[in-house]
Amino acid sequence: MFQPVANRLHAIGLQEPFTLDLRFEAAGENLTIETLKLWSAGHSLNLTGSIGLLGGLVDLSGAVDGEGPFARVTGTIESPEWQVVGPTRK
Repeated sequence: MFQPVANRLHAIGLQEPFTLDLRFEAAGENLTIETLKLWSAGHSLNLTGSIGLLGGLVDLSGAVDGEGPFARVTGTIESPEWQVVGPTRK
Protein backbone atom coordinates (compact mmCIF):
# COMPACT_ATOMS: atom_id res chain seq x y z
CA MET A 1 0.00 0.00 0.00
CA PHE A 2 2.94 2.38 0.57
CA GLN A 3 4.95 1.71 -2.62
CA PRO A 4 2.92 4.16 -4.79
CA VAL A 5 3.90 7.05 -2.53
CA ALA A 6 7.45 6.01 -1.60
CA ASN A 7 9.12 8.88 -3.51
CA ARG A 8 6.82 11.47 -1.89
CA LEU A 9 7.48 9.97 1.56
CA HIS A 10 11.22 10.29 0.89
CA ALA A 11 10.74 13.94 -0.11
CA ILE A 12 9.06 14.74 3.23
CA GLY A 13 11.82 13.07 5.25
CA LEU A 14 10.68 9.45 5.68
CA GLN A 15 13.35 7.00 4.51
CA GLU A 16 13.26 3.21 4.31
CA PRO A 17 13.38 1.11 6.39
CA PHE A 18 10.26 2.29 8.24
CA THR A 19 9.15 1.31 11.71
CA LEU A 20 5.43 0.59 11.84
CA ASP A 21 2.93 0.84 14.70
CA LEU A 22 -0.57 -0.39 13.85
CA ARG A 23 -3.56 -0.41 16.19
CA PHE A 24 -6.98 -1.33 14.88
CA GLU A 25 -10.39 -2.61 15.87
CA ALA A 26 -12.42 -5.00 13.71
CA ALA A 27 -16.15 -4.23 13.64
CA GLY A 28 -18.38 -6.00 11.15
CA GLU A 29 -17.12 -5.41 7.63
CA ASN A 30 -14.59 -2.69 8.58
CA LEU A 31 -11.28 -2.27 10.32
CA THR A 32 -11.17 0.99 12.25
CA ILE A 33 -7.57 2.13 12.14
CA GLU A 34 -6.89 3.85 15.45
CA THR A 35 -3.18 4.30 14.67
CA LEU A 36 -1.13 3.58 11.61
CA LYS A 37 2.22 5.22 12.25
CA LEU A 38 5.32 4.99 10.09
CA TRP A 39 8.50 6.58 11.32
CA SER A 40 12.14 6.81 10.37
CA ALA A 41 15.01 9.27 10.55
CA GLY A 42 13.22 11.45 13.11
CA HIS A 43 10.06 11.89 11.00
CA SER A 44 6.66 10.23 11.27
CA LEU A 45 3.47 9.72 9.29
CA ASN A 46 0.37 9.22 11.46
CA LEU A 47 -2.86 8.01 9.86
CA THR A 48 -6.30 7.08 11.20
CA GLY A 49 -9.47 5.97 9.41
CA SER A 50 -10.91 2.75 8.08
CA ILE A 51 -10.33 -0.16 5.72
CA GLY A 52 -13.26 -2.14 4.36
CA LEU A 53 -12.81 -5.89 4.64
CA LEU A 54 -15.11 -6.52 1.66
CA GLY A 55 -13.58 -4.87 -1.37
CA GLY A 56 -10.62 -3.38 0.50
CA LEU A 57 -11.81 0.23 0.40
CA VAL A 58 -9.37 2.56 2.15
CA ASP A 59 -10.07 5.93 3.79
CA LEU A 60 -7.16 7.13 5.92
CA SER A 61 -5.94 10.62 6.76
CA GLY A 62 -3.41 12.25 9.03
CA ALA A 63 -0.27 14.32 9.13
CA VAL A 64 3.48 14.16 8.83
CA ASP A 65 5.37 14.94 12.04
CA GLY A 66 2.10 15.60 13.86
CA GLU A 67 1.52 19.01 12.25
CA GLY A 68 1.74 18.81 8.49
CA PRO A 69 1.94 18.23 5.64
CA PHE A 70 -1.50 16.62 5.45
CA ALA A 71 -1.74 13.06 4.08
CA ARG A 72 -4.78 11.15 2.78
CA VAL A 73 -5.19 7.68 1.31
CA THR A 74 -8.36 6.65 -0.54
CA GLY A 75 -9.19 3.99 -3.11
CA THR A 76 -8.47 0.33 -2.41
CA ILE A 77 -5.64 -1.62 -0.82
CA GLU A 78 -4.63 -2.87 -4.28
CA SER A 79 -4.89 0.57 -5.91
CA PRO A 80 -4.49 3.30 -3.28
CA GLU A 81 -4.62 6.97 -4.19
CA TRP A 82 -2.28 9.06 -2.05
CA GLN A 83 -2.37 12.78 -1.47
CA VAL A 84 0.41 14.46 0.46
CA VAL A 85 -0.04 18.22 0.60
CA GLY A 86 2.58 20.46 2.10
CA PRO A 87 6.17 21.59 1.87
CA THR A 88 9.03 19.33 0.80
CA ARG A 89 11.81 18.92 3.36
CA LYS A 90 15.47 19.14 2.42
